[in-house]
Amino acid sequence: MVGRTFFLLVVCVGFSVSLGSAWGQETAPQLPANDEVTGPLAPAAIDKIDGYVDWWVGRVKAAKTPDEIIKVSDVLAKGYVRHATPDYRHAYARSAARGVRAVLAIDSPVKQIQASMALSAMPQITIESALEEMSRHANPAVRYWAVKGYGRAAKLLLIQDGQKMLATLERLGRTDSGLMLAAVFRAMTPFPGARKRDVTRLRAVLANVWTARLPDILAGKDDVIEAYVRAEAFLAPRDEEDKKRVLQLLADAMETGTRAFMKRDNQKNHLTRLFKEFLLRFEKKMAQITEATQAPLQAILEQKTLPAEQSTEACLKWNEHWKPALKKRGITPVVVPEASTAPSRGPTGIAPTTTAAGG
Repeated sequence: MVGRTFFLLVVCVGFSVSLGSAWGQETAPQLPANDEVTGPLAPAAIDKIDGYVDWWVGRVKAAKTPDEIIKVSDVLAKGYVRHATPDYRHAYARSAARGVRAVLAIDSPVKQIQASMALSAMPQITIESALEEMSRHANPAVRYWAVKGYGRAAKLLLIQDGQKMLATLERLGRTDSGLMLAAVFRAMTPFPGARKRDVTRLRAVLANVWTARLPDILAGKDDVIEAYVRAEAFLAPRDEEDKKRVLQLLADAMETGTRAFMKRDNQKNHLTRLFKEFLLRFEKKMAQITEATQAPLQAILEQKTLPAEQSTEACLKWNEHWKPALKKRGITPVVVPEASTAPSRGPTGIAPTTTAAGG
């Protein structure tokens, strides 16, 4: 027993010495106790939060190695979940947003990314200004975490209006990389329990981005095609009205996808396989939504024939089978002109609505 106690004492002392040497013998400030965050926060509790956040932001700035940067950023992120009360998390996120904006100005991609990751995990309206700054950062990974942060905070931001978030997501979705596009598609997925007006607004911006990037599919840009393939999993209609919106998105993708597949040669390469997965996934989703008993493109694309033959037959079946079936539902696919920018369904962004909240 004595030996075990001595061992634990040595470990604790060693840990303290290590931590002290790393932070110059400083002691980290403490966050408010449980009884200080049960209701509206007193100025003293807010001061404790600000002191804690400022201290750990300072450690992020001073960190020398990637491992050290990751560890202190993790501590900063975990401070947010120390207490579950709304007032505490609102105040912590506000303080963290201020600190992260200071880190973004440091010429260190690792620090920028880790700080952005930490903030994106604090879904509060108080981080919106920092997310907007992140969305315009030169570091693409920082922009990516801005999109993730917007997706996580969407429920609260839409209650407050959400226009800035929607405009930013549309801007990034229209102009950034395929990886960013995939994140934007995910962020614009209606969250569980979303009000009807929120679903409508999210789908409208999604439709603008979806249509705007169709020319990239026609041009065979694999990162964009992969973003659409990933998005298929999130295209789940919420009601009958939303079902028509989703079917329109699927129809637009299939129209462009079949034409783009026709332009490929007979090589069984990565792009050929990607187009086949694209068409198979979207046809399966359309069949599920429409409760169709046939999936004619699947039968064609699973044959062991040359890609040129498959693409020709798939295009014919799309025109002969699916387009007439969709037309009966009032859906006509958007046709993207060759080497042209696709027309948007409406103006960029969605005007703020003044109607009462629906659900």
